[in-house]
Amino acid sequence: MKKTIRIISIILLVISLILLPFLGIGILFGLAGSTSQYYIIIAIGYIGVVIFSFISIFKYKFFPLIIIAIILFIIGFTFDSRFWAKENQDICEQLRANPTCIEDECGFD
Repeated sequence: MKKTIRIISIILLVISLILLPFLGIGILFGLAGSTSQYYIIIAIGYIGVVIFSFISIFKYKFFPLIIIAIILFIIGFTFDSRFWAKENQDICEQLRANPTCIEDECGFD
């Protein structure tokens, strides 16, 4: 069991470090946006995955914290996507209500 946890922890650490440039930039841009509270949850989850996967390589008892960090990461993305889906829907409804806007296959004019 310890060996399996060690291998999974190493794999998660490598994947999270490879994704660092992409997620790091995305998190920084997200923190500057209007839904920064969701990106704080995402950042805490991501940092938790990196830290706890490193610690779990040596102390397998920290492995459940990786799962909690991944859940935080997923919760943050879920809340952010729900927010933007609702926001985009509201904008579309406002544009459709405006009589001067014309909607075609490319968007609104």
